[in-house]
Amino acid sequence: MHQFIKTKYIANNRINIANTYFFRGTNNIQLFWEVLEDGKPVEKGTVKELNIQPRANVDISLPIKTIPKNGREYFLNVYYRLKTAEPLLENGFELASEQLAYAGTRLQYNRPM
Repeated sequence: MHQFIKTKYIANNRINIANTYFFRGTNNIQLFWEVLEDGKPVEKGTVKELNIQPRANVDISLPIKTIPKNGREYFLNVYYRLKTAEPLLENGFELASEQLAYAGTRLQYNRPM
């Protein structure tokens, strides 16, 4: 699925959000995020006001309080959903989502020989 909102994890709880729409801002879109520890949600939050102009990008800080533990794997999931309904799309419709590596040790896969 093609997504017009793209996210990159920078560092220190900062992400870059790119709005690749040509004529649409993000004023009717909110960001939901969650931190996963070994695949299980440990923290969640919402950014209600994005206000990114078409073809622009911004860096924002997320108020993540989770402190990574040794031997654990962490991912940051982000979801972009409509605040209010639009023609043919209901309130809460998910326009884009991504999973970003956040912190921790990647599990090693040993390929059988």
